[in-house]
Amino acid sequence: MRASALLAAALIWPAAAQQTSPVEEWIASHAIRLTTPQAGHGFKDMEPLKQAIGDARIVSLGEATHGTREFFQLKHRMLEFLATEMGF
Repeated sequence: MRASALLAAALIWPAAAQQTSPVEEWIASHAIRLTTPQAGHGFKDMEPLKQAIGDARIVSLGEATHGTREFFQLKHRMLEFLATEMGF
């Protein structure tokens, strides 16, 4: 009985893993792809952020972890973009 339950789970799992949640679908349709997290590479890929930020006076930058290099590189690039392109 146990082996058949594992086999059933193994057959069902791939189909369930391929389904996307509404959150994943929203992220996929609203994400802005960036070419690099590193500053000094221009802003062509960041142009859609102008519309997303609009006329906001404050933009908050945080990170999901502390000490992860890519988060700080991206924050540096975002600050460069905000100051150079949007007058922050």
